[in-house]
Amino acid sequence: MARLFALGMAMAGLAACGAATSAKVDIGETRFRINVVAETEDRRDFSATVTPAAADIDGALEAAGYGATRYCLLNFGGSDNEWTAGPGAPKDELAIDGDRLTLAGRCTQR
Repeated sequence: MARLFALGMAMAGLAACGAATSAKVDIGETRFRINVVAETEDRRDFSATVTPAAADIDGALEAAGYGATRYCLLNFGGSDNEWTAGPGAPKDELAIDGDRLTLAGRCTQR
């Protein structure tokens, strides 16, 4: 019975790997919630969603960077990533829906 439980726990742990990472980070006076998920079959491509973006857009962008770094590090062993739709864009071109900022990127380490 213990062996079956251990096998089930190991499988649950493997199933969770790479599916998504979530975190909360305080930047300035605001606590941001970050969710990063793989976008395609190539898990190096990801989207990062940050809330509350309306509280502090610069803080939300910094939180997205933290989430992307964390996602790449946990899934690929390195923190390097490039934004395909992200912090380098003019603020009026960012994907903001209500209080949610969504960015896209790719983990680049090999």
